[in-house]
Amino acid sequence: MQTAETTLTELAPAKINLVLQVLGKRPDGYHDIRSVLVPISIFDRVRMTRKPEHITFSHDPASPVPDTALHLADPADNLIVKVAKALKQSAGVTGGVHLDLYKVTPVGAGMGGGSSDAAATLLGLNRLWNLNLTLDRLQTIGATLGCDIPALMERRAVCVEGLGERVTPLEGLGGRVDPRWSVVVVNPGFPVMTGDIYRRHRLTLTDNGERYKGMVCSLREGDVHRAAANLCNDLQDTVFRKYPLIEMMVECLRDAGALGAMVSGSGASVFGLARDPEDAKLLADRFRKRIAVPVWVQVAQILPDGVMVAHGPLEA
Repeated sequence: MQTAETTLTELAPAKINLVLQVLGKRPDGYHDIRSVLVPISIFDRVRMTRKPEHITFSHDPASPVPDTALHLADPADNLIVKVAKALKQSAGVTGGVHLDLYKVTPVGAGMGGGSSDAAATLLGLNRLWNLNLTLDRLQTIGATLGCDIPALMERRAVCVEGLGERVTPLEGLGGRVDPRWSVVVVNPGFPVMTGDIYRRHRLTLTDNGERYKGMVCSLREGDVHRAAANLCNDLQDTVFRKYPLIEMMVECLRDAGALGAMVSGSGASVFGLARDPEDAKLLADRFRKRIAVPVWVQVAQILPDGVMVAHGPLEA
């Protein structure tokens, strides 16, 4: 008989949006979108330890992102605590868990950090509590607390539509996606509020999905140059108008030799595409010499489909 796990650690990869198109505003004030989202090799970690009943939370003091950046007056406000409680109630779990978060992804960065932490928590607790729930059921629970959570539970390249509730793995649109492209990710050190950017955004004419189609093809073919030509973020100009430093970061990445550079999500992070890991390191070095202010700079890789399964969560 297999002994039930008492502790496990789940990785929570950050994401970037290679395409983000705002298609229209709904009667409820929210916006319909179409986005191509890919996970990258920048990871938070959620350590989960069984408890008899209650759900508790701690922030690992060794985290690069300090506790104060989470803006939590009460640990119960953390999204991973909320999804754990939602799963416990939905599945009728009587036991509890202690959640310890090691935070690397900046907060309010357009990199899906909090949503990915929540996705990792749901995936991990499904194993820790021996629930055997389907991914669809877990995504339904996650969607009640965050539009990005269902997409980030896929741990692979996806197309996201609607409010974020319609998620299609790109491999399902015509074969395995395995670009293995390198990126340089830059964050200015302050958060950008997604709701504020959407409120400021003014809808413009779309390209009838040509950028989206081009990006899907470039991912299938592994063509980073074609991907750079099809980068698209309808929110980018709105972000630039409020935050000139973010526009400067994109321009510096382009001047430093990025194949393409763009804001991820609603910001504050931006990224530049590179040919390979060595080119990305050189791009990061050139960027640091051009930018006039201290910023967070990381070299990362777009994760191929299945990498989270191949590597598995980090067992305690």
